Amino acid sequence: MTVEISNFYKKISNYKHFSKYLWIFSLLMIILFLNIITPKPKNLAIRINVGAIATKDIIAPYNFPILKDSAKIEKEKAKTIDNTLPVVDYKETTTVQIKDDINKFFSLINKEMYKQIPLSDKIAYVKSISNTSFDDIIYNTLLNKDNIKIEGFFLKLIDNLYKSGIIQDKSKLPFKSTKKVILKIHNTEKIIDADEIFSRKEAITYIKTKSKTILNPTLFRSIEALSEYYLKPNLEYNSQETINKQNEAIAAIKLEKGFVSKGEMIVRAHDPITMEVEEKLISMKQSQPSNYRREHFQILFGKNLLLVLLSIIFFFILLSFCYDILIDTSKAWIFLIAFILNTIIVLFVHSYSLFLITIIPFAMIIGFLIDKKFAAVAGIFIAFMYAVTFGLNFTLLLFLIIMSLISLLYIDHLHRRSGFYLILIMLISAEMLFIAFIEMIKFNSFIEIVRNIGYSTANVTVSIFIVLGIIPLFERIFNITSSLTLIELTDLNHPLLQKLAIEAPGTHNHSLNVATMSEAAARRIHANSLLCRVGGYFHDIGKSKNPIYFVENQINIQNPHNSLAPSMSKIIIVNHIKDGVEMAKQYKLPKEIIDIIKQHHGNSVMEGFYFKAKDNGESIMESDFRYSGPSPTSKEAGIILLADSIEAAIRVLKNPVPHRIEALINQIVKNKLQDNQLNNTPLNFNDIEKIKEAFLPYLIAINHKRLHYPSTKEFTEK
Repeated sequence: MTVEISNFYKKISNYKHFSKYLWIFSLLMIILFLNIITPKPKNLAIRINVGAIATKDIIAPYNFPILKDSAKIEKEKAKTIDNTLPVVDYKETTTVQIKDDINKFFSLINKEMYKQIPLSDKIAYVKSISNTSFDDIIYNTLLNKDNIKIEGFFLKLIDNLYKSGIIQDKSKLPFKSTKKVILKIHNTEKIIDADEIFSRKEAITYIKTKSKTILNPTLFRSIEALSEYYLKPNLEYNSQETINKQNEAIAAIKLEKGFVSKGEMIVRAHDPITMEVEEKLISMKQSQPSNYRREHFQILFGKNLLLVLLSIIFFFILLSFCYDILIDTSKAWIFLIAFILNTIIVLFVHSYSLFLITIIPFAMIIGFLIDKKFAAVAGIFIAFMYAVTFGLNFTLLLFLIIMSLISLLYIDHLHRRSGFYLILIMLISAEMLFIAFIEMIKFNSFIEIVRNIGYSTANVTVSIFIVLGIIPLFERIFNITSSLTLIELTDLNHPLLQKLAIEAPGTHNHSLNVATMSEAAARRIHANSLLCRVGGYFHDIGKSKNPIYFVENQINIQNPHNSLAPSMSKIIIVNHIKDGVEMAKQYKLPKEIIDIIKQHHGNSVMEGFYFKAKDNGESIMESDFRYSGPSPTSKEAGIILLADSIEAAIRVLKNPVPHRIEALINQIVKNKLQDNQLNNTPLNFNDIEKIKEAFLPYLIAINHKRLHYPSTKEFTEK
């Protein structure tokens, strides 16, 4: 699967405009990632746990009521239900009907009481007419003329009971916190104690109690029988009306306990979230206006349009001023991956502080691996993109631009310990001054200033360490050489350089001189001096394979080329380039160094062997004795080509006085120009003049006359 993807990528990467589409894809991915880290609607994406620390000022984005906690509301509902009194209806028709039935019964008794008929007939008649079925002894007692007053006594008791009210079973009323009831008579209501009404059982007990001490046992039994028969409830529990009253009381419960106005401070940054604050935050989320999301979408849409506009402007800057970068697919991938890495860091820290948002990893990776000037432009572009993403924040924009530009000032020195501390000190000093000025303008407290400086210092320090750790990975993935890699290769203990020093000491000394000359020249024309230095060290490593065939290594031995045909000598000499490339690849040297090894002779003529062949009368062409090339394609390779030729020629210069050295330099440079060896490099005539000026003092210095010491006179004069 990986092979298929790789083959597919190689196929589409050959398309003429693929690199441009890749840059467009990168810019679209940047917009996508910025949408991922875009803060949610203002103040809604916040921690609301009691005891948590607010990471920013939380300000009400709209008016909203402070809602009570659902558990509190349920508790209030339960309390309301408990406090709602049961409703009892007064049944007037029942009262009238019962009293009427009792009056009719006693009227019948009184009428039959005086009839001159047998008692049994009276009893039978009363039973049939009144539809009652007491024991005969009860009828006997009631029909006795001596007991005529019992009627008034019984009716008085009944009247007292029905005035208070009788309910079937008082214990079944839903009493909660208080034993009171709402007595509903017609359309009026009044609250009475439950003790003021009687249950049917209590009413019968009441009659018995009143009768027992007054009446004889026979009359008492009659009253007891009458009350058991006629006493019926005239009150009835109205469950539906009670439920209605409960619902009314629940509906009257206030769901809010206060109000927050738009713009009101809910909690300040770094303050703890209290219970009261939590209630406000929960209420704010629950009371979100219906159009709030729509407004947020409108803001998000506007932000994305602005991000697209900035991306278009940046793309046209690439098209107009950085075309060599635009057509390089590897640089597009570096740009995108560096942004994604930087944005992942931002994603985890942006909610804590504005000054934890970083751009240093992005700017320094681009500066290291692509170009410092492009990194400055790209850093400003990404600073604008972040500022738009985080609410058009002008403070953030200034902070990121300053951090980006300062991080690039001495990026070339980051490989040195002093350079690392220099960048770190400069960045921390700049951010301290910036934050101090900004926070004073905002009238923030001293504690706030110190806190933000702490955040920013952590931002700077961690960012630089991330850069140092991630650069080697980028170099390996994209096969790019940075100064960090080059500085490792300046170690003369490298196996290839050690091999060269031991087996080809003359070449090793020559390489050191070429490295020093090339580095000095590169500094004069603002080329990559470190690359020139390393390229100078390694450009002739192929000579370590057959060192005696190169004159600088022929110490006290006959030149083996004297016994070889010029064509054979040419093959041996040319092979030192091929051998050098193979050794460089074996030790995984960077591509830039391998290119210098290939190009440091260009396709120039090996004049010694060419003229020797001509003197031997061989039928040859000049092209037969040219190096295989290619000619240099970079400033650095061009500098090393010149330094290599001049350093080798100066060794055979008789009486190397300054004017003769200068003349030799001019002649060799002129020859290389006439032979078109520098045509493919970006070097101009001004650069070449500066290169010559850089070579001259070094060559004069290493070839100056020394004083004769008396103790060594016999050796130096021989």
